[in-house]
Amino acid sequence: MKALASLLAFGFMLLAGPGTALALPIVGDWRGTIQDTSASNGQLNSGSLEITFTSENPDGTGIAGMFEVICFNNPDCGSGGFINFSGATLLNNVLNFAVGDAVSSVRLTGLLSADGNTITGTADSSDASGTVQSIFSVSRVSSVPEPATLGLLGLGLAGLAFSQRRRTA
Repeated sequence: MKALASLLAFGFMLLAGPGTALALPIVGDWRGTIQDTSASNGQLNSGSLEITFTSENPDGTGIAGMFEVICFNNPDCGSGGFINFSGATLLNNVLNFAVGDAVSSVRLTGLLSADGNTITGTADSSDASGTVQSIFSVSRVSSVPEPATLGLLGLGLAGLAFSQRRRTA
C-alpha cells in the first residue's frame, strides 16, 4: 500500500512539473465568520461569511464563485445577497480575489490550511461611507445526507427484507 501511495505521489510530481506548486481543490461550499477590525465610519460589525467556489483551473487560476456576508448586529450591513466573482487565484495556498465597481469594492486575501479545510485571512471593503478592514475564517462544508433520505433508504430495505421473508414462508 505504501508503494502505491509513493508511486501516486511521484506521478503527481511528474504531472505538475518542476517548481510547480499543486493547489488543493477548493470547489464547494465554505462557511464561517467575519469580524471588522477597523472602520472609518466608526461602526464595527461581525457576521457570517459564505463562499461558494464553482470552478477552478488545475493551475490555481480562473477560480469563479459567489459570496455573501450577513451581519449579526446591523441589518444595513452585508452584501444583500450573493455577489459573483471570477478571476480569483489560489497560488502557493494563498487565495486572492476582488470584486467591485466605481462605487464599492471588496478584496479578500486568505491562506488555505495545509489540510485544505480552512481559509483564514483579511477582507477590505470600501464604499461611499468609508473603508472597513475585516478578518475572516471559513471552513469547508461537508455534504451530509439528510435524515429523511436515510430513513427512506432504511424503510425501503426493511420492505425488501419483509417481502423476501413472506415469499419463503
